Formats: sequence, C-alpha cells, structure tokens
Amino acid sequence: MINRRTLTKSLGVALAASATGGVASAETADARRRRFLIRNGAVVTVDPALGVLPRADVLIDDGTIAAIGRDLNARGAQVVDASDMIVLPGFVNTHFHLWSALGRNFVADGFPYFAAKRATSTLYEPLDVYRSVLLGLAELANAGVTTVHNWSNNTRSPAHADAELRAHRDGLLRARFSYGHVDQMPRNAPMDFSDVDRVRQQYFAGGTAFDGLVRLGVCVRGLSQSDEPAFFADMDAVMARGLPVAIHAGQSPPRIVDAADYERRGWLGPKTLLCHYVTALDSDMEVMARTGTAFSWSPHSEFRLGSAGDPRDALLRFRRAGVPVSLSSDATSIAPSDVFESMRLVWNTGIPWAGTPSAGLPEVGFAEVLRMATLNGARAGAGRRHRVDHRRQARGRPPGARQRHQPRTGRVGRDDPRAGGDRGQRRHGVLGRPDRQARRPPGGLRRGPDRAGRAGVLTAHPHGGRRDPHAPLTTSRTASVNATGASCGTLCPMPSRTRCS
Repeated sequence: MINRRTLTKSLGVALAASATGGVASAETADARRRRFLIRNGAVVTVDPALGVLPRADVLIDDGTIAAIGRDLNARGAQVVDASDMIVLPGFVNTHFHLWSALGRNFVADGFPYFAAKRATSTLYEPLDVYRSVLLGLAELANAGVTTVHNWSNNTRSPAHADAELRAHRDGLLRARFSYGHVDQMPRNAPMDFSDVDRVRQQYFAGGTAFDGLVRLGVCVRGLSQSDEPAFFADMDAVMARGLPVAIHAGQSPPRIVDAADYERRGWLGPKTLLCHYVTALDSDMEVMARTGTAFSWSPHSEFRLGSAGDPRDALLRFRRAGVPVSLSSDATSIAPSDVFESMRLVWNTGIPWAGTPSAGLPEVGFAEVLRMATLNGARAGAGRRHRVDHRRQARGRPPGARQRHQPRTGRVGRDDPRAGGDRGQRRHGVLGRPDRQARRPPGGLRRGPDRAGRAGVLTAHPHGGRRDPHAPLTTSRTASVNATGASCGTLCPMPSRTRCS
C-alpha cells in the first residue's frame, strides 16, 4: 500500500533543503551584469535566414546577446572556448507537471497513469512537492532544458504553492509557475483564487520572481475535469487578473474545446496555451493560428494516452494551419523530460500518412524540430524570450560524436548519450546559472541564490576545460550554458540591445 511516508522515501530522494516557510526574492542582479564571449563555436541560430554558422562568436553583454559573428572584439569579456562545440538556444519544455516528478515509477502493467495519479495525488505534502519539483528541474537542466512551464495542477494548499516556488528558487531554471487546482476536487467547485492573489503579491509584485527567473500563470481544469459553470467561473477569474492561462484541450473524444467559441468569449490569444488538442478540427487549428494562441505538443503522451485518432496526422495538420508547435513532456511517468527524446520522436513520426488528411503534406525536418524545442517554446511564453545553450561536441571523436557539418541533424536525430556523444559528456559550466556541483556545500544544497553563478561565472573544469577521457561516463555531469537573455534579432524577434522579457 502506498502512503505518504513511503511516497518519497521509497524513491531514495536525498534532497536536504527544507520546504517550509516563505521564500524571499533573490538578491540584486548586479552580479550577473557581465560580458561573456563564446568563441569559435558552431552556432545554430534557429533563424531560417541565418541557419548554422560553422564557426562564430556570441557576445553576451549585460544579460543580452549583443552580437553574433566571426572574430568579435570584446575587450574585457570573459571568454568561453567553444571550439569543437555547438552553441544553440536552450530547450523549452512548455508543459510539465513537476509536482509528480517523483512518481516516475508508480505506473505498472494494469496500473496506468491516471490510476496511479488518483492513488497518490492526495498524499503529497509540501516537502514532497518541493523534492519533486527540484528533482524535475535538475533532470531538465541535465538534458539541456533552460526554461520550463510548471503546470502545477495539484496545488493542494498555500504551503504547497510556497514549496514549489522554493524549489524554483533553488532550481534556478527559468520558468512559468502556473498555479492550479487541487487534483480530484469536485467538478462543480470553482478554483479558489485567493491564494493566487496572495502568491502574486508576495512573489510577483514586480512582475517576476527570483531575479527575473520565474513568471506567474494559472492552469485551469477545462471541461475534462470541471462542469461548465465552474470552468466559466475559473476563466472569468483568470481574465479579470490578466494572467496567462493554460488549458488541457483533450487527447480523447469527445472534443471538449471549441476554438471558435473560445475566441468569441475572448479567451484565445498569445496569453493562452492549449495542450494536446488531438481532437482539434481543422477549423479549430485555423482559429488558433489567427489568434496567435500558443500550443504545446507532448509527443510521447499523445501516443500513449490519446485515443482520438492518429496524433501524427494531428501534428501535421497543426503545421499546415500555421500553428507554431512547441514541445513538452507532460509527466515523467508518461515520458522522459529529455527534449532530445521528444525531438527524435517528432522527427521520426512527422511524415504524411496515406489515407489520412495529412497525405501530401510536407514532412517535418531537423531544423523545424529544433525550432519547436527552442524558439516556438519561448514564444509560447513558458518563461523568458530566449537563451543560448552551450553544448559540447567532444574532441577526439568518442563513439557517439557526430560530424560537425550537420549539427542540427546530430542534435535532433543522431546523438546517443549512452555512447558519449552528448549529455554524457561533461560541459564547461553555466552562463547565467551556477554550476550545481560548485554550489553544493557539504551536507546538501545551498539554499540562497549564488551571486557568482548569477553573474555567469564559468566554473573551471578540473581537467583544463576538457572531459577526462578515462573518467567513467556515469560520473560525468551536465549543465546548460544559459545566457540570461537574447535580443539581437537573430535568436529572438526583439530589437537589438533590448532585454527580452
């Protein structure tokens, strides 16, 4: 029998920090206002006009990307040697139930996702959700994700909300924290927005929390888990507050979201994110494209939980309608949080299928999948507009290393981390984020933000910036290099020298 005590202890989660009490905002951002020059990398811009720059520099000045080009002159900048490495935007996961990251192994044959969720969701206490969210954030960072939309759809009390936010402070990824409902609450009961208002005032009075890393939103149940009066009341409350809203749009019949009706009610637009929506009609997709409504696609989840038809067909029809598709993992008991896995699945299944409406549509390519995992996610509003993620293409060509002339191909469909070609390789450190190992004092995680890490101090590798070729891969660690903004018009559509927000 699963009870609250065994919920986390059985998983062996050794996270030492407490999740009790309030969370203060992070200290001044002065320390992060530094200049860094990423030198001689293969830069994947995700800009169709620029494509891949085989060898280029990226200058980060005062939290923004100031320039991209060859042999940039950046006097006084700290230099990151990116030779034999790939520089690309950090991945964005636009739909992740971080509170349930501990539940990765709760599912079993005869005990599927929803049954496991119903059996355990009421058992989570604040310390459990703190540990779960922090674990999920660590996994995301390990896989190159720099921004996540935390779809918190089991916010059981104010203490649970505080615990999740404490984990965001300690986890140090960019995020949108979407305050949600209590799982298994009655269908006819509207959400209580009083604590949403409290969280907004306590943490987000300045618009963001934790030195600009985290933004606030709301996730509502939709008609899959609430009746019409309760859902309409929830949406009225969200609209009155002007907060971004996220809605599960359905993977199985019946079709519960009528996009045209949502548009008439004023619910659609860039601040609304719909997820799944395998049941969407072509007319729904056209409305989403016209209104600029954000969309999240969870490829593993759509296949495992969807029964509304072929999700491959739905994906290609969303593309035909002009809806920018972003990628997500949903929950760790359904899918890995590793965006490489999601990209690979989308690429392998994103082809037209005979006998379906997708027949004759163009197939999904490597460059498009990378945009789904980066730029489209940033535009979906998961956190901040864009970052730069610095990955290593190892010297010496280990078994998993790929040829440098097609870096997009390698990122999406070819790298095998088990062979050392990617995440098993240790990276230099973190730009805009502290090196997790360096921040960890004896006895557990450091609770407060780290000034040096926020400044983007490059943590030196013990072997001169190169991985020890004799060290076992099981001891290597990864960390995304994450510039704290992007604004030059190449990696994001903001004016040059304007801080993205």
